[in-house]
Amino acid sequence: MSDVEGIARAVEAYLTAHPDAADGVEGVTSWWVSTLGIVASVEATEAALEMLVRRGVVRLQRSADGRIVYSRREGDGRAGALSGPDESCNRT
Repeated sequence: MSDVEGIARAVEAYLTAHPDAADGVEGVTSWWVSTLGIVASVEATEAALEMLVRRGVVRLQRSADGRIVYSRREGDGRAGALSGPDESCNRT
């Protein structure tokens, strides 16, 4: 298993335990991944998140100011269910 795959598994585990979690890549790296005892770079975490977005597991939301927030994707989690990034974000 590659580092990126291990990080992806950690993100999935975190989201299973915390289904309402949402954060940017830095927060995911600092809180979600490190909470599970994994030391990861922001770049590796971003690659894992991108992989999970493609798989339909994680949702990417972009706010009006360009911030990107990742959260658990609702639904069956199949990659085919993913229609693309959700460009609306109601977070402040």
